[in-house]
Amino acid sequence: MRPTRDCYTRPLLSKPADMTRLLITGGTGFLGEPAVRAASEHFEVHTSARSLRETLPSNVKFHVCDLLAPDGPAKLIEEIRPTHLLHLAWVAAPGIYWTTPENHRWVEASKRLLLAFAKCGGRRAVVTGTCAEYDWSVARICREHDTPTRPHTTYGRCKLELGRWAAAFGRERGAQVACARLFFLYGPREHPARLVPSVANAPLGRRSGPVFGRDAGTRLPACRRCRGRARNSCSR
Repeated sequence: MRPTRDCYTRPLLSKPADMTRLLITGGTGFLGEPAVRAASEHFEVHTSARSLRETLPSNVKFHVCDLLAPDGPAKLIEEIRPTHLLHLAWVAAPGIYWTTPENHRWVEASKRLLLAFAKCGGRRAVVTGTCAEYDWSVARICREHDTPTRPHTTYGRCKLELGRWAAAFGRERGAQVACARLFFLYGPREHPARLVPSVANAPLGRRSGPVFGRDAGTRLPACRRCRGRARNSCSR
């Protein structure tokens, strides 16, 4: 039997119209904060989270929202009525997010968000996937359309489910939907239990370093600021 491969189309997005109202979910997180700052230089930016943890640019509008609440996504979209969406919010606590059942709740919340976005006339959306969607037991260079998608964690399976659903949803509704698969990121304000800080701290005796090798299935890190700019380019 041939290994399962990624079977959903991930389209490139065209340039936006002059007036763009962009909603970035999870905008106060490790990934969202640099994305919000980069986007605020080009768009009318709105962002949401359960609470505001730090100062945002003065031209960014913050909305308190629990996307896991049944009516949370619809209320947020109705209040903002964005033309564009960058969906970053997800469970991301180190040591927890790989296996927590909360991943399934985020799949359903993300679907409700996209449904509400399309209903309010949203034009294009970018959702975030993960390198954990790929089969890490395959010992070769990772290539998007050739490497099998066979996730081994709850997190990877849920992200793959959402990506496939979002791609099909976009085709059916005639909306522009793209999925950006993220690998191991690093940067300022990073949790010490994440990959790069744990490697950096190990020689200093602060904690044990991670195990590398074929079974670890690790991929090369990427700077979160660069990823923030790249994701915003998908919305431009």
